[in-house]
Amino acid sequence: MRRSQAVLFSLGLVALYAAGGSPLHDLGEEYWLSAHMTQHLIFTIVAPPLLIAGTPAWLWEWLLVRPAVLPAARLLTKPLLA
Repeated sequence: MRRSQAVLFSLGLVALYAAGGSPLHDLGEEYWLSAHMTQHLIFTIVAPPLLIAGTPAWLWEWLLVRPAVLPAARLLTKPLLA
């Protein structure tokens, strides 16, 4: 694993914690709709790309080598379906 991948993956975990485990969660739960929606943005736009970019290539290869997974992944990542 390269250092950049470790940094990206760690930033993804920090983003998940910031959205779900920090005081932002309490503010979004009880008081502000804007804080709640910020949580959703972090969960859907910020954290996933960081986690995906930080995942090592050997893990992707191991996951996608499965006979049923690769065809399904190819189908589900087509622009019209995605």
